[in-house]
Amino acid sequence: QSKKLCRTMTLYVFKRCLRHSLIQINNNTSSTAIGFPYFATCESPGLTNCGVTCSGLIIFSRFPIVEHSFHKFSHGVFSDSIASKGVLFAKIMVRDKYISLFNTHMNASYVGTNINEIQASIETREDQIIECRDFINQMIDKTN
Repeated sequence: QSKKLCRTMTLYVFKRCLRHSLIQINNNTSSTAIGFPYFATCESPGLTNCGVTCSGLIIFSRFPIVEHSFHKFSHGVFSDSIASKGVLFAKIMVRDKYISLFNTHMNASYVGTNINEIQASIETREDQIIECRDFINQMIDKTN
């Protein structure tokens, strides 16, 4: 049953990543049509034994994105552990100034009756907050 679940997850992940890639390809045209000719997103991840889903993070802009970077969180728990969640950074040039913009998707809060699951969820989010802080500081230091 575990192999069947793995094959099902891999197929699901492949379809999601393919859909995400097609959206990425088409974003240039569709985002321009709605007034956002620039965008930044993270690369679609490769498939592992049961697959990894895309983060879904994207930043649209009317102004040029001169630099962007993505930091994938070191770990997640439960169903979020197969997702490439993290922080997306974009440095945007607005007239003669730069704006640093960050977009994140953190581990979901799993709240139930099992105290160990609740604790794991809380600790994972705390770790991800620290990773966010470190990545933001790194990008700010690098771009200044």
